[in-house]
Amino acid sequence: LVDGNGDLGDISPKYPNFLKLVKDTYPSKTVAASVKWHPLINDIIDRQDRRTLGGSHLASSDADMATVAETWIRNGEYDVIFTHFDDCDAAGHSSDFDGYAAPYINAVTSTDVRIGKLLDAILSRSDGEEWLIIVTSDHGGFGTSHGAYDKMNRRVPLMVASNSPRVDIGRAPHDDPGSQMDVLPTVMHFFGGPVAVPPGLDGQVFGFRDYIRTKAPPPESCRDSDPNVCGCTEVKQNDYRG
Repeated sequence: LVDGNGDLGDISPKYPNFLKLVKDTYPSKTVAASVKWHPLINDIIDRQDRRTLGGSHLASSDADMATVAETWIRNGEYDVIFTHFDDCDAAGHSSDFDGYAAPYINAVTSTDVRIGKLLDAILSRSDGEEWLIIVTSDHGGFGTSHGAYDKMNRRVPLMVASNSPRVDIGRAPHDDPGSQMDVLPTVMHFFGGPVAVPPGLDGQVFGFRDYIRTKAPPPESCRDSDPNVCGCTEVKQNDYRG
């Protein structure tokens, strides 16, 4: 059981990260990661399999991380590139996860600019290629923390975009906004269709015209638990799906 950043080594090898799954399924594809929070590579990706990444960068700042990723994109070096922006998380912890607080607004704005540069790099060389772009977060936040089991902390954005005609561009349905659990099946579906998506996942393919999503089941009752914070283990995953 992984219940915090201090026990990332407990991640079961039965649940590979999506980068490893792509590499294992399609060995000829090249995979890279540029991150500001170094445990993503050191304690998760490399710990699961050091052969996954053909390129990796442990950045000193979000600006450094994005610069390296932009260079990779413009040079066409890799088929899959994972990037991690940390400024929004740092601003939330140091001041407030509040969209009206100046430090948080500034962090979101700078992150948006850096993502825009990565998108410009993609557009500069996307002719004749299909691209899939996924933007998400690992958690929400309230105050200066994100530990509570409530919607302020557990609901996260998921944005999927592509130049592929298979992807349905537009607003996400209000009753099915997706979640970060959908990242792995969505990436695998992009590369190989339904047969490439492992069975038994909590997430589903998101944003594709050639995939029909099922509605999340209603939350189960939580005996001796506050329904506002969803304190029982069996419904926590369901809460992520809305």
